[in-house]
Amino acid sequence: MSLKEELLKEEVWTNNFNKLLNHHKFSKEDESKLFAIKEYKREELVEKFCNGDLDFGTPRKLQIAKSGTQKKRVVYLYDLDIRLFFGVLYEGLSIYFSDAINERCFSYKKNTSTITAVKYIKENRTEEYNYCVKVDIHAYFNSVCKDRVKEMLDELFSDEVGIKTSLEHLYFNDCVLDNNKKIHEWKGLIPGTALASF
Repeated sequence: MSLKEELLKEEVWTNNFNKLLNHHKFSKEDESKLFAIKEYKREELVEKFCNGDLDFGTPRKLQIAKSGTQKKRVVYLYDLDIRLFFGVLYEGLSIYFSDAINERCFSYKKNTSTITAVKYIKENRTEEYNYCVKVDIHAYFNSVCKDRVKEMLDELFSDEVGIKTSLEHLYFNDCVLDNNKKIHEWKGLIPGTALASF
């Protein structure tokens, strides 16, 4: 199945619509907008994305408190249609590239956690594999450089010119809104979006 076919699946849109509603408090007006996007704009968004024509818009830069610390985390917030599309894209890409993700990597996979990794190690313990490592890199999503992102896009989407073009527009557009003022800054893997994890 092609990536485009994965992205057009109605259940993927419904799953991500429900996730957004379950994790965020939206006004009734915004809920209605999200429903209309899911029902009526799905094909248009996927088509534009696959053709290299999707306009992701300008995100708002936000700083949110990290739980239990005085530190702030920088995230980027996009318009509703793009937020819903990012969830769909994350799910579609995760399925499409599932064979490329090492089975011993437990990060950002459905139904996995640190406990899942520890359980796996206990069940598959050998002299070669008898420990697990949890790595938490400070500001990881923000810190990935442009050259590395370009390499990743070239490697993953060498045969998908339209998709690669859309993702280049997303990642290499450095314009963001900071306190309603347009500034230019590198967003790395765009923390705060569902796509960052992929």
